[in-house]
Amino acid sequence: MANPTMKIGEIIDLLLANTGQNMTEDIMYQWFEELYRMVRETKWSWNWLWEGRVTFEPSTTSDAVLWSGVEGNNYITLDGGGSVLALALNVWTWKKTGRVFYWDERLYRVVNGGAHNNNRLYIDKPLHNVITSQKLKFCRQNHAFRTSSIKTVEVDFLKKVSTLNDDFIRDFLVTRTWTEEGAPITWKVDDNFYLPRPVSAPLVGSTVGATFVAGTYYYFWAYVDQESGLISQPGPVLEYTATLNQQPVVSYGSTNLGEHTYGLRLFRSSVNPKRVRVPMYAVNGPSSDARAGVVGMDSERDYMWQTGTAGDKHPTDAANTVTDTLSDTALLKKEKYYDGPWTTIDMVPCPDDVYSFDVYRLNNWGFRPSGSDYIDLGRNNQVLELLRMGIHQFTELQNRDATSFRNGVVQFRQQLAYLLREDRTAASEDPGVDRHRDYRSIKNISEYDPTKYWHWTS
Repeated sequence: MANPTMKIGEIIDLLLANTGQNMTEDIMYQWFEELYRMVRETKWSWNWLWEGRVTFEPSTTSDAVLWSGVEGNNYITLDGGGSVLALALNVWTWKKTGRVFYWDERLYRVVNGGAHNNNRLYIDKPLHNVITSQKLKFCRQNHAFRTSSIKTVEVDFLKKVSTLNDDFIRDFLVTRTWTEEGAPITWKVDDNFYLPRPVSAPLVGSTVGATFVAGTYYYFWAYVDQESGLISQPGPVLEYTATLNQQPVVSYGSTNLGEHTYGLRLFRSSVNPKRVRVPMYAVNGPSSDARAGVVGMDSERDYMWQTGTAGDKHPTDAANTVTDTLSDTALLKKEKYYDGPWTTIDMVPCPDDVYSFDVYRLNNWGFRPSGSDYIDLGRNNQVLELLRMGIHQFTELQNRDATSFRNGVVQFRQQLAYLLREDRTAASEDPGVDRHRDYRSIKNISEYDPTKYWHWTS
């Protein structure tokens, strides 16, 4: 069942009229973002979707590529003094940053692949035992989703996998991992996993003479784990004034080298932004029709980007810059920066092959709002009803006192809980198989009575 939608700009005008307020649109947009994000973090019957992905094959091993490490160090080194940046792509590449390797019944995650020392892979914890000239296989265990809640994970045609929590691991398992790799049989959630935030702002070092609209633009970088799909928080913002027909060539800070070996993605606003917190769109990456992903509600796309050569800036290549050639029309076809909650799952054991898997997750909304965007209004006017009540609590704080604000918050939460209790699926009128009392085989077809509620006369 498709729900009605409405343009955000029209909703903002409606809320301003409903409350009789004269505050700036900038404040109202920020209030709207806070409230609508809260509404979409609620487990409405209409707010779930299936997202399908595939796992990745582990890296290949070779007798010519051996690794060593000293107990207590937080890195391993490539034997022979070679550079990890020069290895074959099926063995190691910066796009594999975030993968894990298994050593002596422990998993170690690679968090940096050669950015500070090109002979080393830095890991997430000190080695518990020495490694001496060993072949290591790097496996993609984690996958990130734009959601605050995951209901189920289904892998290929295998038995439905179940989640593990910390209590189960403590009570029944000796260790968190019990095999190096294989077909996933369970999964666990990591609610607190995130990528590091870029520390350098974009820097425009030169321009290229070509079509470009003069005016003010906002830019920032974000780190991206291409395989898991996770994107970091924004780095420092550059406010850049462009000259007519001069396309900016953008680097990552003065050195143009990342502190980490996750990909660097550049995001940009439309020309002459009217508000402080505006939608930002990816500059370096394929357009929407060239990306893999699913289409969710609100006509937004939740992408796990392709892992080919297109897209993110190489974090260890100082010569790799990004030239902004995009008009505002072309920019809107790019991925919009998602500023909402993420949930990361770890497959256990780490997948040993390519498996298709599907995740049933809450369809959170976490975008910086634009007046031209359409949003889902839910059923029975749920969203507009809550937005009006939510804005009321802010106006109480602005016009009265903290006590009135608290009363407004309580009323909003009560109404949210009430509407959630009354929420029904589109198929709620069908009793479903779980309502039938008699599941025995009926051998005599004459016992079937279509006029009876339960259909079987017995």
